[in-house]
Amino acid sequence: MQGNGSPSKSPGQVHQQRLSRAAARSRPTAVPVLIVLLLLLGISALGGGAGLIIDPSGDALGMPVSLLAGGPFHDYLVPGVILFGLLGVCPMVVVFMLWFRPNWARMPRAGLHGAWYAAMVLGIALIVWILVQMTILRFFLQPILLALGVGIIGVGMLPAVRRHYRHGGPGLASS
Repeated sequence: MQGNGSPSKSPGQVHQQRLSRAAARSRPTAVPVLIVLLLLLGISALGGGAGLIIDPSGDALGMPVSLLAGGPFHDYLVPGVILFGLLGVCPMVVVFMLWFRPNWARMPRAGLHGAWYAAMVLGIALIVWILVQMTILRFFLQPILLALGVGIIGVGMLPAVRRHYRHGGPGLASS
């Protein structure tokens, strides 16, 4: 304990806090844009997924079960669970990883932080989800969500973003 009653921080915690501050100061503009795109994905998928889980008939969201005719599902429960988990919860975890770049998500052999790879996988997952969905049903948000997936990948591939998440980049220790 320090004299003021607050717990003292270890030298490692102080160093990590300084690295986080340095990373925040040096964060390229495209990184917050990527984070906002992932937040849009996560929030909308959490809401849509929860709606489908709560009401698997889809009526609450204006999506009758008849839209699923010819597809593998008889109601929206399984798609709702997938939407909620894969495209709702996962982007929120990735946003945390992109912002804080925790050591547990480092991938030294890969060259870039695991947060970057996870963001790219989510962009691809969204595009695949929408393309598969378009073969089963038509929904007015599909083109917007397809553009969101392309945007996530496009922003993530910008050189400034890749540099920011490269090992040894601002706020990241080299391995």
